[in-house]
Amino acid sequence: MHLLGNIPALMPGGEDTYQSYGRAWANVSNTPFRMFKHWVHEGGIASPCVARFPKLGNLKGKCVDTPLHLIDIAPTCYNLARSKYPKEYNGHAITPLAGEDFSRLFSDSPWTRQQPIFFEHEGNAAIRNGQWKLVRSYNSPWELYDLEADRPELMNIKGKNGKLVRMLEGEYLGWEEHNQVLPWDTVRTMLKRFSWA
Repeated sequence: MHLLGNIPALMPGGEDTYQSYGRAWANVSNTPFRMFKHWVHEGGIASPCVARFPKLGNLKGKCVDTPLHLIDIAPTCYNLARSKYPKEYNGHAITPLAGEDFSRLFSDSPWTRQQPIFFEHEGNAAIRNGQWKLVRSYNSPWELYDLEADRPELMNIKGKNGKLVRMLEGEYLGWEEHNQVLPWDTVRTMLKRFSWA
């Protein structure tokens, strides 16, 4: 396995090859969104979710555009199963579940997130709070987008909204600290200790 990226001479194949289709095709695959997997712009994080729970109603064929996150699935499943997430195991406290229960969407009831959605992947960072998304690539300045008006993230409106940028950045930094997110440079230094990195 080659960990440094694509090798153009290597053709994709069986389970012992790790070639992908490259940066240009990755961008095409996510059109009209910017970037692709690895980044936290919409092209890297926007994915459809197909869900069905007939006991709560019949939404057959209905498309819901409410923003969700992977972390919302567990709280939703716990609620649908009428179970409680444990607070401890064998006398040890368990980290509380992140995310929000979105089961009301199955019965076509209105539901709005209470907390922002946060992202961090290899130094790339974002916060989505309602229609607003503050996003940055690793070692780059923040960008601000109104996703209701500009879902493809084409018009960075950071310069016109300094107060909003500072508020969203503060929320992101608070989340980062609470979740003990390590700076990407620190993680890269740690990874260099391993021969496979």
